Amino acid sequence: MTDLDRRHFLLTVASVPGVALTGCGGGAAQVLDATAPPPSDSGSVSPPPTIPEPPPPGNAAGQLALSGPSGGLERSLSRIFTVSCSVPVGRKIRITPSDGAGGQFWSTVSQPGDYGSVYLTAATPTATFVYAPASAGAKSITLTNDGGLANPTAHAYEATAATPGSPTPFRLVRGDTTIGRYATLQQVKDQGGWQSGDVVKVTGGTYVVFNPTDPGNTTLVSNTGGVQTGVLVDTTIEWETPGQPMVLDYSRYWQVGMLSGGQPQLLTMGQSCRNLTVRGLHFRGARAPMGESRMGAAIWTTVSTANGTHPAATLTVEYCKFWQCIDGIHTQETHYGLSNYIRYCVFEDNSDPQGLRHDIYTGRNALTYVLGCSFRKTPGQGYPQAGMGHAIKSRCRATTVLACMLDVQMFADGTGGCAQNINTPNGGVVVIAGNVINHYGSLSNNNDGNCLRYGDDQHTPTVDTNPDPSLTVHSLLLAQNTLRKYNGRPADGSDKALISIFPTGVATTLLSGAGSQIPVTAVVRNNLVASDTPRAAEFVSRYPANTEVPVSTLANNGEYTGAQIAGAPAINDAPFEWAGDFTPPIPRSDSQRGARTRYLPSWLPTTAWQWKEIPGTVWADYIRDDGKGLAPRVTELDPGPSKTYLATWEYSGPTYSRKNHEVWMFGGGHAGSTINILTRWNLHKERPDVEVVSAPTPEAARRAWVFGDKLLSTAYFPADGKPYSPHSYWNNLYSDSRDEFISFGIAGIATSGDGSTMSGSTASFRDIAGHPRSGQWRPAKHYADIPTYQDGSFEYTGPRAMSPDGNTVYYWPKNQGMKKYSFATNTHSHVGGTTSTPSTRLAVGGDGRTTLHVEPSSDGGWVVQTCDLATGQRSNISVGGDAIPAGLQCYGVEWVEPLGAYVTLWITAGAFNNESIRTDPNISTVVVATLRLTGPATATATLKPVKGQAPTKCNSLRGMFYDPSYGCLIVAMSPTKPLMAVKVA
Repeated sequence: MTDLDRRHFLLTVASVPGVALTGCGGGAAQVLDATAPPPSDSGSVSPPPTIPEPPPPGNAAGQLALSGPSGGLERSLSRIFTVSCSVPVGRKIRITPSDGAGGQFWSTVSQPGDYGSVYLTAATPTATFVYAPASAGAKSITLTNDGGLANPTAHAYEATAATPGSPTPFRLVRGDTTIGRYATLQQVKDQGGWQSGDVVKVTGGTYVVFNPTDPGNTTLVSNTGGVQTGVLVDTTIEWETPGQPMVLDYSRYWQVGMLSGGQPQLLTMGQSCRNLTVRGLHFRGARAPMGESRMGAAIWTTVSTANGTHPAATLTVEYCKFWQCIDGIHTQETHYGLSNYIRYCVFEDNSDPQGLRHDIYTGRNALTYVLGCSFRKTPGQGYPQAGMGHAIKSRCRATTVLACMLDVQMFADGTGGCAQNINTPNGGVVVIAGNVINHYGSLSNNNDGNCLRYGDDQHTPTVDTNPDPSLTVHSLLLAQNTLRKYNGRPADGSDKALISIFPTGVATTLLSGAGSQIPVTAVVRNNLVASDTPRAAEFVSRYPANTEVPVSTLANNGEYTGAQIAGAPAINDAPFEWAGDFTPPIPRSDSQRGARTRYLPSWLPTTAWQWKEIPGTVWADYIRDDGKGLAPRVTELDPGPSKTYLATWEYSGPTYSRKNHEVWMFGGGHAGSTINILTRWNLHKERPDVEVVSAPTPEAARRAWVFGDKLLSTAYFPADGKPYSPHSYWNNLYSDSRDEFISFGIAGIATSGDGSTMSGSTASFRDIAGHPRSGQWRPAKHYADIPTYQDGSFEYTGPRAMSPDGNTVYYWPKNQGMKKYSFATNTHSHVGGTTSTPSTRLAVGGDGRTTLHVEPSSDGGWVVQTCDLATGQRSNISVGGDAIPAGLQCYGVEWVEPLGAYVTLWITAGAFNNESIRTDPNISTVVVATLRLTGPATATATLKPVKGQAPTKCNSLRGMFYDPSYGCLIVAMSPTKPLMAVKVA
């Protein structure tokens, strides 16, 4: 293989599609076709001969299953597909996918010479592969096998056409002059005559790089100018318009190129380059998913160290993303003069199927400085451990990591995780402050690592030390971080400590660059630590100037939900805190323990009174009837005529936790369902999502009880003690002080004599169900039943209000006045009044002593009452100002402290079918109105126009909440639409 220098970029070139390459032995050049398999005469292994074998007994009855993504970019690698079999597999079964349209497939487990097939055995009953469609359009993926198994039905896949931003996305600028526009970086070098000091501006957009001549290609695949090590080159490659990145998808390009032994490098800082800045480029796909272990990275350095010198050089990377690469950034093993600055970048799903890889790897360089970066994994994208070694590994003599988010999750299928979050094996001057570090470990405790490892290679001269002559100081400052260690496996005692300072875990000595022992200064203070094993307690015992907190108090984004803890000593070592992806961190000056003193997700709207969809919050994307989401599959045997999770939203409404910034949903279904799933949205993160808090009672248990003769005897399924609630109405509440979801009055289920249609006479259950945030359902009768009142149905459909402190529930049965329930005493009592039930659209005022009720009627007028929570006294309120247009119905009321007023939301009355949402009607009009009390019996209303696309569906009886930390209304209307946010002025 030949090393080819390109003036100031260097790429070690292997076989890439359609490129003439010279072999390692100097043989004749060969040309690879873009769609051809690896040549059998150039070192690749020929497919093994097929030896016919009869299928083992029973295999013929087996049914293959295929699951995977429903679409992706043309010519780009898909997410992972999974093949499985319904019966035990005997001999090795070969399974070959095809789309009949020239698409290519690669197994994620290497099969020499046969990368397009996957294999099932008794030991490996499932297999995975990825797919690259050859063109845009609808595809149909089928399987064939050689074991007599029944093949699954075709899998539909929609390949989306790539839409690059420009056919010539590279603009070469010299001073104030544009030299020209070019399709590839190779053309910039060859045609533009790239010089030191030039700036290359790149046009934003998505570019699928399939061939070397495709627009957007940054690799340099030829160099006619020879080696030029004496030219000092300063270069910047940056976005043309800040905030509009160039997204480069190389995944399919390198899949072909690496079949013959290539090493992927998408952008190389070459021998003659001294200062390189890369800003606003997103790189995907510098890796091979077919199971081969290769060196490679999106950004690679080969800066010259000619004659043994290490002149000063700088690599600066900002606002970039590194996605599905072997390494994100990889610098050369030895260059004592190279300084690396990585700021405001995102590293996601970088790993390799063999060996340990890194998001950032820097060798024996001068320094590495990482600021405000995000490190994460996503489901179905990574390889099982040991695919990921470290988020950050630095052998530099100085390493600084500030205000970063290291949330490298490990998922249930074993993908993701990392051996260590941060590894500085050669010691040096290391500062790690103000970071969120979630350590998920590896598949086994024996291979588990630490959140941080320091100095392990420098401890003894028999390992990989750093002989940098300037390495004369070893010091560690680990301060004001939030460290959370997830075990994810049985706590058998072999899981590792949170941090490891070699060799004893406390201050000791390490080798200098000259090989002599020098002391280590280790300062570990003001960190918040949590673990589901005793490791956090061990950490605090060894390093007492830190605080252990419960795992339940730390969100993945590192925000601590307990009271702030003052640092001791009261020193601020963390000048910044992480503020989101591609975002400069927020300055901080406090001395509080932990990494995050304040956090607002980047999806929040910034313009007042303007709708914004919250990404990742479509409930039906996660809770799917076919079982491909987070919940078990719904079958034809499921009890009730509405065999669908969407029935959860009938006769129900969600509730909200301001403390945790979460929406919770339970109940619903009316007479059509007994599916008792409890779910919540996690909004306090950059990419909100939905999770299952409590899975539904298994179908068989629900069916047996529904069709049995004891259906009316309890509101809980006896098999698992979980409540069911076909009516939740507006009964769902959340107590932030108790950190518990409450269904205050599990609504009755209607049943006929045999229960088969679940319609007929009414049975009432007065139970109160509770689910602590980090626990399980309270047992039946844990809370005292709601007493029986005159009108049983209004025991369950009457309004409820949680006190601001979360310790009392106020409720109004029909014609019974106001009642209250105290969690502290577990008792119900009468407060006062006997008049008719006030409106179910209500909110507790800022003083915590009054509720305001708004009638939801659609006659165009205001009907408003207040109720004194101390006495139950009701007052009618006369409303002046703006009138509500006729034909609208009140959806929600919330007290908004900054306004000193109530905010009400009104939607098309026909879309709000007060007790059934089966038609999922459209909303044609949405109005937001503030209602400000001006006296004991008067108020003024002001309509607020809301810009942008408002919600279009309504399936919920209630779903508007105000989050004071966000300064936004959060609106949930339909399981098939995202949550909406609107900033309140």
